[in-house]
Amino acid sequence: MRKLHAFNTAMNALLGKLLFVTFTAMAVLVFFQVVFRYAVEMPLAWTEELARYLLIWATYLGASIAFYDGTHINATLLVDVFPVRIQAAFLLLADAACLVFLGVFVYEGFIVTRRIFQLGQFSPSLPWLPVGLVYLIIPVGCLFMGLNVLTYALRHLAAIRSGTESGTET
Repeated sequence: MRKLHAFNTAMNALLGKLLFVTFTAMAVLVFFQVVFRYAVEMPLAWTEELARYLLIWATYLGASIAFYDGTHINATLLVDVFPVRIQAAFLLLADAACLVFLGVFVYEGFIVTRRIFQLGQFSPSLPWLPVGLVYLIIPVGCLFMGLNVLTYALRHLAAIRSGTESGTET
């Protein structure tokens, strides 16, 4: 569990840096789009499309980081009234459901992405960019999310065994 947690920590630190670069690139692209559209009166079609693709990537990268940080929205009102072991059991059940959902997205996402690469489809205004690269973030992002959820599941399993919130005796 420690190795998985260390890997997830390093992975999410790297994803955070990639997310920063993605948002910076989006801001620059949108700035140039506005300047060229209104000041130069020659809009750049490719900037809007590339910014859209970067937003898709940022969404999945950010969702993975939110899983790691535990900042996704959750409602624990009913769970909080139970003892620690029962809370952990409920959370482990939620983790299992989440892992199944993400597993389907990873599996099916790779199938769809491979098919799009086989079709050789490229972006309309960015002829050098295969659309498969845009679709690739779905299985990759869900895989990262799944690794983060797996860490939580192992922590909840340890909490069931030990009866403490962190999963270790104090």
